[in-house]
Amino acid sequence: MHGLSALDKQVFGYVDLGASTENLTVEEMKHAVHGWKSMGAKGIFWDDAGFDYRVTRERQSQMLDFCHELNLACIMNA
Repeated sequence: MHGLSALDKQVFGYVDLGASTENLTVEEMKHAVHGWKSMGAKGIFWDDAGFDYRVTRERQSQMLDFCHELNLACIMNA
């Protein structure tokens, strides 16, 4: 990641938001976000983030707000 950052590239970490897939707890997702940030990620790619994966608007908003508090960008794939 440091090599890509040196080339002025932004790296995003991957976390599965889906409730019908990995169904990570909020604390597990926050732990993953902190791990990606500590490695130098500029944002998080939230996969399985749609209602078709039983993700509620509350779950989406909670994790987006958390990332934004840490100055991380977000991409949500639904």
